Amino acid sequence: MSLTPLQLSALAILHEGPSHPYEVYQLMLQRREDRVVKVRPGTLYHAIGRLADDGLLQSCGTDRCGNRPERTTYRITDAGRAALRATVDEWVSRPVYEYPRFPCAVAELHELPAEHALDLLTTRAERLESEHTLLVDTLAYVGARGLPERFILDVDYQASMLLAEVRWLRATAARIADGTMDWDSPAPPADPGTLPERPLSLSPYYDPARYGPPDPPYAPPARATTPTTPDETAGTDETVTTYVATTPTTTYAATTPTTAYAAYATASPADTEEQP
Repeated sequence: MSLTPLQLSALAILHEGPSHPYEVYQLMLQRREDRVVKVRPGTLYHAIGRLADDGLLQSCGTDRCGNRPERTTYRITDAGRAALRATVDEWVSRPVYEYPRFPCAVAELHELPAEHALDLLTTRAERLESEHTLLVDTLAYVGARGLPERFILDVDYQASMLLAEVRWLRATAARIADGTMDWDSPAPPADPGTLPERPLSLSPYYDPARYGPPDPPYAPPARATTPTTPDETAGTDETVTTYVATTPTTTYAATTPTTAYAAYATASPADTEEQP
């Protein structure tokens, strides 16, 4: 079964122990998981019902509080634990295109006057700086209470990504403001010309299960010239051009990033010189 982000979050909470949907909802809000997944009571109840229908959760009792409707308590099954693990494995290791709207808008920012583009970038940077400060305060708050860092990796990741975006926004706005970035030259021809070929299999988003086995990297045939023998040329000194297929020898090795994200998460967006 393919899980939704909301189902994954619900499974993770129920992995901690049995609970009923309203408790799951309250806990998600308390942990501010609504920052990473859209949480609505009705949608959550439906998501938990689907998990139960698919055998990933199991009802383990009902209770009633006053005149409220009965509440069903669920616990995770072995199949649910396996689905939780498999989904985390897949989502962490394999990037996918999530199509956020900001890069789409940035791609068309050139349609606006330079002054207006500068104002928009600055406004976004200011708003993200406020959000970054909130996340850093959250990290300090939970850290002071002894919560192990592994339980708040999502907050650290978000703070790191916000800081990186703020730096890009500020740097781009500065280049527009001082004229370093040309904003007034005419648009280039529609034809971009010949672009370097990049095999699909080199993309981090390539999924062999979806697109099939990767094609080998393209290598043009090597050109070699060899003189012909007298019998072949009837006494001439003509040369014959032949093409010899070659096997690509380039290998692509994965690199391990060495950036310490925690350092970025707790840094000030304006402090660009002290960061590695």
